[in-house]
Amino acid sequence: MRTIAITPSPEPCAEAGWHAVQFHLDQPVDRTLVMGLRHLGSLLVLEHVRQPFFKIESHYYMIKGLLGDTSIRVAAHHEHEEETHQIILDTLLHLDNHETTSDNICNTDERHPQGR
Repeated sequence: MRTIAITPSPEPCAEAGWHAVQFHLDQPVDRTLVMGLRHLGSLLVLEHVRQPFFKIESHYYMIKGLLGDTSIRVAAHHEHEEETHQIILDTLLHLDNHETTSDNICNTDERHPQGR
């Protein structure tokens, strides 16, 4: 999954030194992405509601989004904003590279199910 843009969040939260942005993604948010981000903090996922969503909280940032949407909202304390954005970009890039590798392996296994 790739980040195609980072824009100011439509929901400002500049009070108490926090700033929010939207990470616009090239694919909709799904459970695989959420599970790939879970190591970044404490995770809450509510899938059995009308609009499934997730939230990841850490000391200096919060990530949240709607499953099926093409963006996630990231709020970070101003002192940790750049570092938080880089951590998320690196994680998304890692997940994208892992998906590509996994897809290649699965395709090979599907073509040759007996030959490993």
